[in-house]
Amino acid sequence: MGTGLYIAPGANRGRRTPAWHRAVYVLAAAPLLLFTLMGWEHGAYVTFGIPALICVALALWPARLGAAILFWPFAAGASLYGWLLVKDLMVLSRGGAPSVLLDADDSVVFVLLELTLIAVSALFLVMWRPFAARRTPLGPGSRDHCLKANPRSE
Repeated sequence: MGTGLYIAPGANRGRRTPAWHRAVYVLAAAPLLLFTLMGWEHGAYVTFGIPALICVALALWPARLGAAILFWPFAAGASLYGWLLVKDLMVLSRGGAPSVLLDADDSVVFVLLELTLIAVSALFLVMWRPFAARRTPLGPGSRDHCLKANPRSE
């Protein structure tokens, strides 16, 4: 009893990964490397260093599974930082002291980081394609299926 999804050996042979997939992993590694360098003197480089190395490795050898796994922490980070941004804007509108938007330079960096996290999360979702229709290599309508069904058609 299987899942109904058959993947023939070598089904992905000859298919090249689009170049923009590699660029997304490089873009994802940028904020992680920034946080790694910022936390180096405090000993917090492992927290962001390991995911940065994973992103660099996936930029060299892209995999769809990498996008599926990395989507979740980037989406969680974008959600958390988005909530902090909205909270600070509400505090500022009431005349209170913000916790993240302290000065102009920090505010610009924080907003750029938030936009980067949102963009990378969206691109990982597009790369992952969790809701895309799955087509089996030997499914009806494929060339391989026709060849298996009618060996004389080669």
